[in-house]
Amino acid sequence: MLQYNLDNCRRLLQGSFSGLANITVDKWKDVESRQKLLTGLYHLKFVAEHILEHINEENLDNETLREMHNHMHDMDKIIEKFHKQVEVVAFKWKRRKELPIPITGSEVPVGSLIIPVIIDCIIDGFVIGLTTSISFRAGFILSLATSIEVLFLKIIII
Repeated sequence: MLQYNLDNCRRLLQGSFSGLANITVDKWKDVESRQKLLTGLYHLKFVAEHILEHINEENLDNETLREMHNHMHDMDKIIEKFHKQVEVVAFKWKRRKELPIPITGSEVPVGSLIIPVIIDCIIDGFVIGLTTSISFRAGFILSLATSIEVLFLKIIII
């Protein structure tokens, strides 16, 4: 979103218009991460205000425009760093422990795989029966799709 707004700011020099989004980071749990994010946002705000100072100048010459583009390049670097920090802090699906690496000869826990498959087949059969009682064509299509699903499951397990 910030990079999108930065690109829109670049286009403002050519006459287009874009609204800017407000970004808050007040709900972060880790104080150190929150401080890094706030520092990045303050730095970004400082550079943006400096660009605004250039825009408010009476004479916009080529040197000023080059400096503005350099500032926007700096903002882009800040945004990339900010984005990486947000990913590190906000990534909620990270693994708590590493997945075990299977060794040659290890077995797949078939017992814990069979029960979910049986439950899935029972529910699928119930849905197919219910659908067939309403529309034979829809029930046939659903049973065909379920058969393909079970075929892929059989191929994966074997």
